[in-house]
Amino acid sequence: VERWDPGPPARAVLRADDAFPGVALRRWLIMTADYLLDVVRARSGSGDERTVTLGFRPATGLDVRATGTDWRTHWAPRRGGTSLHAIHTASGPAGLAVVPARGPSDDPAAVVAAADWTATATDVTFASVYWPGDEGRVAALEVLPDVVRVHRADGQIDDHPREDM
Repeated sequence: VERWDPGPPARAVLRADDAFPGVALRRWLIMTADYLLDVVRARSGSGDERTVTLGFRPATGLDVRATGTDWRTHWAPRRGGTSLHAIHTASGPAGLAVVPARGPSDDPAAVVAAADWTATATDVTFASVYWPGDEGRVAALEVLPDVVRVHRADGQIDDHPREDM
């Protein structure tokens, strides 16, 4: 853990200088009253392109839908509870593929839908915004050179600076 700020909004920054050979990762988690913003930046130390895959391994139902510029996911509770929605986008070309995975700890023999989010680059930023309840709370997510921008459905725009990302 590189930094923790209780906020609001609460913010954690985590770093792994050698997450796997030649690749450094930094992760920012920003918790607002309405959503969780999860940003992961992967950089090659040598400048060579590297393939980086982030895995979504839910213990719940997962539906993935591609749009023209991002992916939308719905995480359905298995036994009641609140649905979780998300938008996922990256700073460059990336793919989000649905893959089979082992079930949750209470049913590891089950095969469930998971997802692998993959990009090949020297420097890539993956951003996801998650929120509970109504699917329409967040309209869009952008990774821009200076900010990660969350567009709320009510028209409000939240810019999260990338100066340290």
